[in-house]
Amino acid sequence: MPGVGDLGGKPVASQLVVAANEAGLYPRQDDESEKIDRLSRGEILIPVLQSNGGNEWFMVKTSSGKVGWVKAADVRAEPGKNP
Repeated sequence: MPGVGDLGGKPVASQLVVAANEAGLYPRQDDESEKIDRLSRGEILIPVLQSNGGNEWFMVKTSSGKVGWVKAADVRAEPGKNP
């Protein structure tokens, strides 16, 4: 149900966990760009936005406070933490 300020994005889980052995944190939705940070399996991320395109990305905040983009294929929603 669209509401005021609805950007057409998808609902985002309250927490994400890095599921890949190693994932990159990027400054934009481009895995060819230089990584801001390397994320390890099991690391907890706070999702800020989810992309609305063919390649799915999440803008996330790390436990150390860094903000960037991670590929959706590299993370999973934390069980029991969905809104």
